[in-house]
Amino acid sequence: MEANKVQGEAKPVVVESGLELTYCERGEQNPDVLVCGAFYFHTFMPVVEMLAERYHVYGVVMRLDGPGEELNADGTVNWSRQWGRDVYEFAKAMGLERFRYFGKCHGTVPGWYLVKEHPEMLVAFASFFLAPHVLPQTSNKWFEMANGGDMSAMMAAALRRPEKGLPAKMAELATLGDAATGPLPEEYAASAEKSWGSADECREALLNLDIPVGYLFANEDPVFQDHYDSNIWAIMNTRRSRTVILNGEKHLMELDCPERVVAEAFKFFEEADVDYWVEDEAAPAAATAAEVELSGAPDPELSGRWACSFDGPMGKTEVSLAIGVGEDGAVSGTLGLMGKEHPISSGRATATGFDFEVSVKVAFRKGVARVRGTREGNAISGTIELPLGKLAFTGVRS
Repeated sequence: MEANKVQGEAKPVVVESGLELTYCERGEQNPDVLVCGAFYFHTFMPVVEMLAERYHVYGVVMRLDGPGEELNADGTVNWSRQWGRDVYEFAKAMGLERFRYFGKCHGTVPGWYLVKEHPEMLVAFASFFLAPHVLPQTSNKWFEMANGGDMSAMMAAALRRPEKGLPAKMAELATLGDAATGPLPEEYAASAEKSWGSADECREALLNLDIPVGYLFANEDPVFQDHYDSNIWAIMNTRRSRTVILNGEKHLMELDCPERVVAEAFKFFEEADVDYWVEDEAAPAAATAAEVELSGAPDPELSGRWACSFDGPMGKTEVSLAIGVGEDGAVSGTLGLMGKEHPISSGRATATGFDFEVSVKVAFRKGVARVRGTREGNAISGTIELPLGKLAFTGVRS
């Protein structure tokens, strides 16, 4: 048993594979179960104990070595899947049929395995500070700091208040000893997407998710910034998800503001319990209408100014379109987004719909937006496909 990885009482359990897993248990008096995974429970324990005020919490220690049943083609262990399988076997050993899952950073990885392989077990999933990565990595600052060997500098960069949190974090590392400095499966530690066979398969799963997912990010977290493009895509496109981004916070929020972390978890689970995610039936209809093949005569009636809006990760966003349609159906004009006018570069408008491209700057990066849709009288609907995702919009003549 890896009892040194838990602050306070730790317990062992032997699962079906024959492995012994270490776990902690808090809030036994509560009827609703919550499971969370982590490499160790020391500075994270205050979060566990606050969660245990409402839930019966099981904290499962994610092992860093040993045999595995989830193997890659070359025979190595796929730890993204193995950690999830360990949690699944833990749940079976404990007789847990359905539960909420809460994870922070690497602790989210088992939850995503359950999303893929055993969704019937999940009531809802709080995936804090991490989403699966389906786009190329933006930077690698976090692991560069880790590989630099200066743990205190790395931890200080992850804290908003290092004068408070750094002593606690360094004391935790000293307590763990070799357990904290031993080999870490780095390529899996923040790679929930490795539970799927490819980025495309993972992307499709997020687009069609049936389990409520709660994302919490910190905008100054180096891990968030290292996967910025992919995180924004996940925020925009994960079905049945809710996202909170805390301005000014960093990666070790459990040290800087544990009460806020737990409050956001409680709020998310409350909303999931009352089916907060009511499907918007208009959005899928608009997206489907936008896929029609253009044919027929030009549509000069599309010419003019249109006031449009779409629901993005930060709420409702207003967009304006100034469109001109030539005799051959060629589209010209501008798209107004976030206070800037972006020229329409090419496209057509016919009786069956419109389809044009606009060069824009999205999330601090240049890209091409594709606008497709249909017009019915003085109303239009369709999709704006940005570099980081597709959003349904509606508009009226202004």
